[in-house]
Amino acid sequence: MEKSIGADATLTPEEAVTALDWTGPNDPENPENWSAGKKAFHIAYVGLQCFVVCVGLHVYLPTAANNLAAPSPPRSTHQRYQALLINSM
Repeated sequence: MEKSIGADATLTPEEAVTALDWTGPNDPENPENWSAGKKAFHIAYVGLQCFVVCVGLHVYLPTAANNLAAPSPPRSTHQRYQALLINSM
């Protein structure tokens, strides 16, 4: 009989290990059994996400400091779109 893992479930240490273990040494969901391409994809995906966040912060933060320093005079709609386009590059 399977036990569900929830807030009120009580498992012995042996049951907890088997509940979180892979089904066997050849389990295709085990990352140790993934192909090299699948491993490379997952590593590249996480690395790309980290790179995008870091670059985005380095692009945004210098302009955010300028925007908080002093209020800018009122602009026309065209100037606002132009400033938004330049700041987003």
